[in-house]
Amino acid sequence: MTEYRIRDGICQGCGKRHRGELPQDAPNGMLGPRAMALVAVLAGKYRMSKRYIGDLLRDLFGLDICLGTVSNTEARVSEALAKPVEGAREFVRQQSVAHMDETGHKESGKKAWLWVAATTFVSVFAIRFSRGSAVAKEMLGETFRGFLVSDRWSAYYWFDVLRRQLGSSHSRLHENLRTPRS
Repeated sequence: MTEYRIRDGICQGCGKRHRGELPQDAPNGMLGPRAMALVAVLAGKYRMSKRYIGDLLRDLFGLDICLGTVSNTEARVSEALAKPVEGAREFVRQQSVAHMDETGHKESGKKAWLWVAATTFVSVFAIRFSRGSAVAKEMLGETFRGFLVSDRWSAYYWFDVLRRQLGSSHSRLHENLRTPRS
């Protein structure tokens, strides 16, 4: 942990206010990149509340941060990741094959869906409050020209049937349900 202190005051001789400056390499904000990444992982992957994140940082590292710092850090990390995420989406939209699926998910206590568009090298995810075709179009782009592997959910009906394949895991599941076992 590095603490920076900036002196601020009024000169008794001339009456002019003077304020020191942070070093150029000082991070912008209270947390450095590793602490910001930790906050993002705790909030995103581990779904911890802002209060629990603050408690954990205080208990483990002696960082006493307020809820606003946690919230601001989440926003800063989201902003920093916006361009790479859009780059990943564009990569998926240019591929010859994409697999898509969605699954129920709670977001702030409300019913939502976690969507995935996966290719050989890149997968993108989105949490939306809709399970409709608008989300599939958003993720793939309406001009996607590759092959789409999906289940039979109606959100994918907009896609050209000649370039759509049912996912094998879904097909096997339905086949196993219809085939009696001995």
